[in-house]
Amino acid sequence: MCIGQEVVGEGLPAKWKKKDNLPEVHQSFHNLMVKELMQDFAASVLQVSDSPYDDNDEVISNMPTVAYEMPNGYNQHFGVERFRIPECLFNPALIKVRKPQLLLILYHLISTLGYLILFLPTYSLAIHHLWH
Repeated sequence: MCIGQEVVGEGLPAKWKKKDNLPEVHQSFHNLMVKELMQDFAASVLQVSDSPYDDNDEVISNMPTVAYEMPNGYNQHFGVERFRIPECLFNPALIKVRKPQLLLILYHLISTLGYLILFLPTYSLAIHHLWH
């Protein structure tokens, strides 16, 4: 899909060129590829804290950041966010949204992260009932 890309700084918009004459793909295939990208992001970046999550926790804030690069070249380092995102599975009170449509995006993100259940057997049954 990508014919070439330029290296950009962290958090800057990606600079890439799309291949010409790409065939249209079915929506289900597109959705599968998006889901696989989200799962790769989750497996590479996200981490569940060993203790109850707190934004002011020194241990979490001193953890090294993790870099992730999207297929189009966009890249960013994730620090505290990599703990905050999965913590919303266990503590929905952490979800603070200014725009209601973001809740749908958050739900989609959380539902694609469902495989985290495999690593957290204690919460497996409860989370399964919440999201399915």
